[in-house]
Amino acid sequence: MKTGIVKISTILKDGREFNIAYKNSFEIITLMNDEEDAITKAPYNVRIESDTAAFYRIDRVSFWEDAMYQQELLLYVKEFYRSSLAHMTTRLQHRVMNGKKGALCAS
Repeated sequence: MKTGIVKISTILKDGREFNIAYKNSFEIITLMNDEEDAITKAPYNVRIESDTAAFYRIDRVSFWEDAMYQQELLLYVKEFYRSSLAHMTTRLQHRVMNGKKGALCAS
């Protein structure tokens, strides 16, 4: 994503929407799933929340082929996912351990 604000969410089996994150900076917006799976386990949504948003669209296969041959890009992507996972884990811990009011404040 180049500019704008987006909400990333997934649709649960019972039809409810589960918000994963809001993003508002130059950042990778993607779906982390196993490339071996032919079918995504849950629908994945990226909804624009600002008046406008701009994105770069890159073919996933081409991107990973490039990343495998460019060490600097591969290290950036690994660090991006590592820090994103750490951030989301911390937020989830706050939501789970702080009751309803604490969960709302942690979001």
